[in-house]
Amino acid sequence: MNAPLNHMPVTDAPTQERIPKMRLYDAIPSLWCPLLLSRGSCSQGQTGNEGMIVAVMSGELIASTSNNTVTVKGGRMILIPPGMDYRLESYSLARAMICTFTDDTLFGWFPQSDQLIATIPQNPSHPFRMLPFGGQVGSMFAQTENYINRGIATQTLLEIKQQEFFCLLIAIYTPKELAAFLAPMLSGEIEFRNLVSEYWLEAGNVMRLAQLSGYSLSGFIKKFQRVYGQPPYQWMQQRRAELVLSEVTMGSDPLKKIAHRYHFRSYQHFSTFCVRYFGARPTDLRGNQAGKPVVRSKIHRHNPIQSKLHNSA
Repeated sequence: MNAPLNHMPVTDAPTQERIPKMRLYDAIPSLWCPLLLSRGSCSQGQTGNEGMIVAVMSGELIASTSNNTVTVKGGRMILIPPGMDYRLESYSLARAMICTFTDDTLFGWFPQSDQLIATIPQNPSHPFRMLPFGGQVGSMFAQTENYINRGIATQTLLEIKQQEFFCLLIAIYTPKELAAFLAPMLSGEIEFRNLVSEYWLEAGNVMRLAQLSGYSLSGFIKKFQRVYGQPPYQWMQQRRAELVLSEVTMGSDPLKKIAHRYHFRSYQHFSTFCVRYFGARPTDLRGNQAGKPVVRSKIHRHNPIQSKLHNSA
């Protein structure tokens, strides 16, 4: 049942919670993030190149994009596809878990996605697909939330919980139910996404990526914008930043080797890139991270361990 946003009580004007820009150690994509919204408050952002599942554990949320609105009650979850500006509002206290994942993650769990696509209903263009909690899904969300709130959710633990989530999806729901829920991502330009995923790092720049994908430059840019919701250069820079930070802070390869792997013209260029995107040189990133558990967080999203959403009615 849809609920227009202008039905929010006038006496409880929503407090907008803008997600901070990227900070040091916040550039690795988050896997999980708890969300607590008080009456009349909201959270908004942009999904970038990742999909986002919002699982409402209690209360009720109003999820909206520029031209679509849906009410999500407790015990249900929705999928917000990549490249979407979204807004989450509440009429009363609402508690939810947010899980983000890339196309590569999704297709990794559903390698036979063409079989799922065959069962997708006609006209799968509506951005919001809803699925009720089934089996142990609800308790898995609660356990993940508990780990995060207690400050013990390391990157490895969050990755394990995401793997558990996808295992539960496959075990509990039918292919038809999964196809309907994941349709906004599965029914996209899968072949095109696979080409981008396969060649973007090897290509190193947009023109070469277009060539390897078999497109003219102008045709590639238009299609990329339509499929991913952002320009290819921006997507490639974000993706490169995510992987660079992951390897610098958590890997053991020499920094110069990492710079070469990601097509930096020189080590100085690599260092300048790190300062621009992360606010520190590669040596400082690696040194400051020593001994610290790394919890993955999206470039433009807060770290779920280091901070919590604070909303006022």
